[in-house]
Formats: sequence, C-alpha cells, structure tokens
Amino acid sequence: IGGGKWSVSDTNIAVIDSMTGILKSVKGGSVTITYTLSSACATVYTTKVFTVIPSPAAIAGANPLCVGSTATYTDATPGGTWSFSGTTAATMPHAGMLTGIYPGIATLTYTEPVAGCQSWLAVSVNGIAGPTNVCNGDSVILVSSNTGGAWTSSNMAVALVGTTGKVYGVGIGTSTISYSSPVCPSSVVMHVNPIAPNVGGDSVCIAGTDYITNIVGGGVWISTNPGIAKVSSGPGLITGVSAGTTTISYITPGGCLSKSMVQVIPTPGPITGHLEVCPGLTQTLADTTLGGVWSSGKTSVATVTPKTGVVTGVVADTATIFYTVRPGCSATALFIVNPLPFPITGPDTLCPGVIDTMHDASMGGRWTTSTPLLDTIVDSTGRITTLLPGGNAMITYTLPTTCTISRGLYIYKLPPPIITYDFGGSDFVAPAGFPHYQWYDSVTGLIPHATSPTLAQTYFQWVYVVVTDTNGCKSESAKYYFESDKLGLNGVNGPQIKIYPNPVQGTLHIAATIKVRAVITGIDGKIEIDEADARDIDVSRLANATYLISLYDESGQLVTVQKMVKD
Repeated sequence: IGGGKWSVSDTNIAVIDSMTGILKSVKGGSVTITYTLSSACATVYTTKVFTVIPSPAAIAGANPLCVGSTATYTDATPGGTWSFSGTTAATMPHAGMLTGIYPGIATLTYTEPVAGCQSWLAVSVNGIAGPTNVCNGDSVILVSSNTGGAWTSSNMAVALVGTTGKVYGVGIGTSTISYSSPVCPSSVVMHVNPIAPNVGGDSVCIAGTDYITNIVGGGVWISTNPGIAKVSSGPGLITGVSAGTTTISYITPGGCLSKSMVQVIPTPGPITGHLEVCPGLTQTLADTTLGGVWSSGKTSVATVTPKTGVVTGVVADTATIFYTVRPGCSATALFIVNPLPFPITGPDTLCPGVIDTMHDASMGGRWTTSTPLLDTIVDSTGRITTLLPGGNAMITYTLPTTCTISRGLYIYKLPPPIITYDFGGSDFVAPAGFPHYQWYDSVTGLIPHATSPTLAQTYFQWVYVVVTDTNGCKSESAKYYFESDKLGLNGVNGPQIKIYPNPVQGTLHIAATIKVRAVITGIDGKIEIDEADARDIDVSRLANATYLISLYDESGQLVTVQKMVKD
C-alpha cells in the first residue's frame, strides 16, 4: 500500500530509503525492516528481518604480475570460487593462480558461496607488447609496459633491436628480445621469417598459362585483380583472363609478403600475307601485334627471318609458321612450299630461223622467253621460233602456282652473207670460209652444182646465195640485182637514188628517198667502206682505181650496184 515509510532497526548494518524502500547493506549482521502506514484513524506497520551477508575479504597477491611469471592469490573468506577476465593478458592454470602472458589487465574475482557476494582485484600484467614475428629485411615495434630499462637481442645475426624497441629482421631464425626493467624485466622470442622474390612468369596471354614460384614454401598466392589474371593458391599457376596488368602476391606462412606484376597480353592477330612460295623464293608475312618473333615449325621445308617475317621456301611441303609475342602466346598459319616444274628438255642451241620445241612433264604451265622481241618466240606448246641471229635467251616454264624453271638457249650468230662483184673475173663472190654454198638465180632458181664461193656472171636479173656454217646453220644473202647496162662509169640509179660525182676525188654524195647502206668494194671483192645511212661518204683515202658501190635498203635488200671511179 502506498503512502507509508520504510525504516531499519540498525543503520550500522544496513540503511534504507524511507520513501522508495531501497536497502543498502553496510556490514554483516541482522536487521529488522519496518513499513509504517499512518492515518487519522490509526497507525499500522509491518516488519521483516533481513540478514546482511558480509562481502568476501580483499584478494591478496602479487600486483603487478610480470609476463611469464605465475602468482597465487588468496581470500580470507572461506568456501568461495575463483574466476578471472582478461585472457589476452593472463591465464589461470589453477584456482587462485595467474600466469602473465601479455601486458594488460587481468581481473580476478572471488565469489562467496551463500549470497554470491564477490571481491575483485585488477592485476596489471607488465612486460613486452608487440608482434613476435618479423620478415627478414623488415621491422616491427615492441613496447614495454615498464620504463627505465634497456632493449637487447640474444642473436644479433638474426634480429637487431633499437633503443625504442624497433626490431629489425636481419637473418632467418629466432632471437630473444629482452627489456631489462628494474620492476618487471621481460623478454619475447622473435621469429624472423624468410622472404624471397617471386620468380617466374611476368606476362601471359589471354587464356594462356604460366607458373610463378617462391622458394619459401607453404604460402598462399593472391591476385589483386582476378578479372585480369587468376592464380592458383597451390602451384602458382597464372591464367590470363583479359588484357591488362595485375599484382600477384605471395603470403608466406610467417606472414611475409612478396609482390610481382603480371601483364596479360592480347592474343596476336591473324598472320597476313601470301602463304605460298616456291623453293628458293621468299614471301613476307605480317601481324598487327608488335614485338613478336617469327619461327618455322619445319625449317627443312621453310625458314623464316625472326624479326622480319620473310619466309624462304626450301623444299615442296607444308610448314607451320609461328608469330610469338611470348612463350605459349602465338598466332599460326599453314605455309605451303609449292613444287618446282620438272626440268625442261629440248635443244641447248639453235640456228637462226629454225623452229624447235621445248618440253616439260609438268602440266598446266606457260612458256616465256627472256628476249621475246629479239631472239625467240615461244608459244603455248613450247614451240620456239628464232628471230634475229645470235645471242643468249632464257626459256622459262611457269606453273599456275608461279613456280618456274628455266633453260638457257644459245642462238648462233650468222649474219647474212654479202655478195660482191668481181670485175676482173666477171664473177659474183660470196664471203669465203663456209663449208657449203648454194647459189640461186631468177631464171632457174636453184643452180645445180653452183656450190662454190663464186658464181660466173650470166645475164639473169638477180642472184643470191645460201651458206651453211660449221654448226649446220644456214643464212641467205640479200638478192643481188645484176644490171649490166648500169655498170658503166656514168651509170645512173633511177629516179629515187642518185650517186655523184662519178668519177670522184673527195666526197661521194648519195641522194636517196630512203635510208641506204653503202658498201664499196674493190675489184678483188675486198670491202673498203661499209657505211649505214649513207649520205656523204669520204673516199679520199681510197687509192685511185675502179670500185663497185652497192646500196642496200633497211631490210638488207640490194637496191642497186654500179661502178665508181676514184681519181
């Protein structure tokens, strides 16, 4: 019922708030609690006896506690139980016992068994705080909860420690780092862990693989950007995903970190260029991706220049050509070396004007010559027609694959013989030295038995001679027109040609409507002057005598001949 007041019988044991009834113990013992309600009619009250259980006695024991030390704590109140908090600073191997493991606060609690009343003690654990692992070549900071001491290292070949507690890993192994505090000297075992650089692939193609390793085993591989390159945690297998760069990290069991950059290279573009060649010839290939190296999968068939991509055919077959921007990252193309035609068969030499045929067992090819306008004509069947006498020609047979084979052909030089007239013997004379001669005239055609270098003069209109040389080649002279009425001293050539003066002393003039070649011979048939496109001929050096002048047109046809007197 509200409106009453609370009271206690002994305020030395407990006190109570008269209005709220909140009771607060002071010391152990028993008290009577009274609740009084007063009105105009009467005063009533009710009572209850409370027992105040005394708190456990204060906890006794070492405080502070050194890291690595163990202390036993006691409480004068019997029958209670021990507990503690702060497991990072200490452990409780047995009830009422603490072992310091790391600087900090460990709170001991003693609880009596009747009402669960407790006593507490905050134990300061003093010593060295900080990491106990460091990478070789790296450093960590240790802190002591005490002051006034000095730092030392038991193995300075493994770890060094500065005056501020900074520990440097200088070798692989362990060293005890100590702080010599007068209050609570302490030490920790510092593990200096190995660290080594990553070794292996620093680039990989998209969808390509490569390995990266670290001599410190047992660690974990991590890629900072798996969208560019993934790495397996065990063997360090890198797989390219997309073009770009990423960092591949290796974390050792001791927590040491090694990093390396890996570039993922785009796959080379397709190889371009003509993928066929003939043995001994070259083709140049290309790729839009720069920086690669060319190679041939079968150098016995085709070789390739590593930097330029120039492929040289060796023998007829196929070979794979590689363009590699890094190992395992290549573009390929099948390259064909086409066969050469079979060897050409046929003559090595020909006489002027002779027709012969070249042959090749390969099918479907075409014939050409190196001198189509000068020496030879070759048709589609390989038939050769010689033109001008003399010189070398190269006959070539080309397959549809453009592979060719050639054969040399020599055409003998046999210029047409020039007929002169011997006034002394009244004979037509051909050049001497040929094994065979055959004369022809305008009356009988072939003159039987006229097979010597000379032919006796008769009254036919023209003559010519066919000579045969030691190679069996024949050559026909121009027709020699014989007009006896025009062989006098004052002979005239007709309306188109005029030769004057005659007799002549210095310069002989030739007036002609066409270009003429002038050949002046002596009575003995010896050629004294042979001049092309003759107009004004200097004859002053000739001895005073009678000569024969023959004029030929551009085709070699004899136009006229007459006597000329040199005074």
